[in-house]
Amino acid sequence: MPIIRALGAGLYIVHTSCSREGGDRTNAYADGPGASSAAHILVLGIGNVLLRDDGVGVRVLHELEQGFGGDSRLRFVDGGTIGFMLSTLIGETPDLLVIDAVRMAEPPGCARCFEDDAMDRFLTGRPSTVHEIGLRDALDMARLTGKFPRRRALVGVEPAAVEIGHELSPEVESGVAPASLLARDVLQRWLADGRVAA
Repeated sequence: MPIIRALGAGLYIVHTSCSREGGDRTNAYADGPGASSAAHILVLGIGNVLLRDDGVGVRVLHELEQGFGGDSRLRFVDGGTIGFMLSTLIGETPDLLVIDAVRMAEPPGCARCFEDDAMDRFLTGRPSTVHEIGLRDALDMARLTGKFPRRRALVGVEPAAVEIGHELSPEVESGVAPASLLARDVLQRWLADGRVAA
């Protein structure tokens, strides 16, 4: 059975092909100015399904929607290749989960989860996905309007082939289940803490 390993504050992994291991899960959440217990969790899948592995975020989104689709506290959105219009969408919820193909210098198919400050630090580094600048800009716009998500998580999957085509590479196909597991773990923890109303 797959096991989620913590690599430090807010960074989790579930895939044996990933290179770094160890650490403790030490994640604490605090209600921000815009927090609301009745707000929905936004689950955002980013990527272009016409560019093979670039579409893995959308693929994982659909997997999650099948499992959680009946839960009214969750809002599933196919963000495509993202744009500024998503800043409004992001600002409407205090809890944001993003799934995307991300360059992490790991073997293709490796899945990692970056939460809260770990996500912020990852996005302020060098761009590792063609969507990352758009995501960072959308989050910055939400921050400027005082509607920055209280809780944030990015589940990234290392791509192998970003080229014209509809099918994921075999390596990334094998990473869909671990990425889904990481995302489900985030959602289950967020839903279980009682701060998201039904």
